[in-house]
Amino acid sequence: MAGKGRESLALNSNSSPIQTQLNAKKAEAATLPRVLLTDIDLNWLQTIGEGWAAPLKGFMREGALVQTLHHNSLLVDPYNVTGHKGQLEAPTEWNGKNLRLIDGGLVVCLPFTSVRLFTLHRLDATQTKTGYTTRNRVSMSIPIVLPISDFTKFCVEKSGKSSVALSTKDGVVVAILRNPEIYKNRKEEIVTRTFGVIDPGHPYIKHIYSGGDWLLGGEIELLGRIKYNDGLDQYRLTAKELVDEFVRRGADAVFAFQTRNPTHAGHAYLMKTAREKLIAKGT
Repeated sequence: MAGKGRESLALNSNSSPIQTQLNAKKAEAATLPRVLLTDIDLNWLQTIGEGWAAPLKGFMREGALVQTLHHNSLLVDPYNVTGHKGQLEAPTEWNGKNLRLIDGGLVVCLPFTSVRLFTLHRLDATQTKTGYTTRNRVSMSIPIVLPISDFTKFCVEKSGKSSVALSTKDGVVVAILRNPEIYKNRKEEIVTRTFGVIDPGHPYIKHIYSGGDWLLGGEIELLGRIKYNDGLDQYRLTAKELVDEFVRRGADAVFAFQTRNPTHAGHAYLMKTAREKLIAKGT
């Protein structure tokens, strides 16, 4: 279930110990180099921080991005069955040996993490150069990345810090990103693999091409709940809050319709009829 057990301490900071930790992190953030977020970056930060993009715990590192672009999924080992738990958080390490022969045929291999795993370019393959990688994949077809400029790259690298502060356009620090990994922004590859076409008239494709030439990956820690102060914040529940509400209501079925626009007549019809059909089935 999306976000189960994946919620920042800052989202539920009523207790004194948690508030103390939060204050300490805010003090730390004040000493770190800052990375400015666009409105879209802030949306993605909320998506990650509230658990909607699980198993991601931060903006994609290069290994996770390549998997997303070429497999539409991510290798995971949440219970450490194969000893590779947390590999999505490990720094990507490429060594150039990304081709080899398997069963007489050429197979592309994707170097993945600092432990030098080589995942075969086959969805059912599990054997790697160092033994066995994870057995499970989870769906992940959309790149969740953080573009940065040459100047921001320079500032982060020059600082020598192992963390950076993420700031809104209004100067509010909303999160800390740990163990930053900076790599080239594969704009054309991201566009073509995600959308299947290069169309500068498409608003999100235009957004990708207008971004910085570098991407910043790393795990994030929210310093507070993401709010937009538009009168709707009270209705923006986290994944865990929604699950808690389903339990409170004793729901045995849940239907929903997600849209980035205000609900139109067609949307309202879909939700209304879905409810009616579920009730008629006795669900």
